[in-house]
Amino acid sequence: MKLGYIEIGINNSRFYAHQLAWFFETGEWVDQIDHRNQIRNDNRFLNLRKATGSQNQSNIAFRSDNTSGFKGVTHDKRRGKWTADVRFEGRRYRKAGFPCAASANEWACSKRAEIHGDFATN
Repeated sequence: MKLGYIEIGINNSRFYAHQLAWFFETGEWVDQIDHRNQIRNDNRFLNLRKATGSQNQSNIAFRSDNTSGFKGVTHDKRRGKWTADVRFEGRRYRKAGFPCAASANEWACSKRAEIHGDFATN
């Protein structure tokens, strides 16, 4: 397994199981496949969907070094306020000055729903 993805060897070539599952179900070879539930080795067809690179990046969990408990929310120690960041297709949406992490997260969740659509995760 590479980065949690299941790999399958066929004729001295390696393929990701989710790409093979998609191909066998649809007959279409796709480079970007998103796992709806973010579990990289859950390759049931109902958990897979075709995605662009940006959409695939939209459906990621928050980082392991996250200290706020919310995806995209950080604390500005100098100002004593919270900031929310949302990214999509190379663009960064940022809003600062929130009094608490929860209110920054509320804005971030709303922005993700607006720009990420079905791929939004919180």
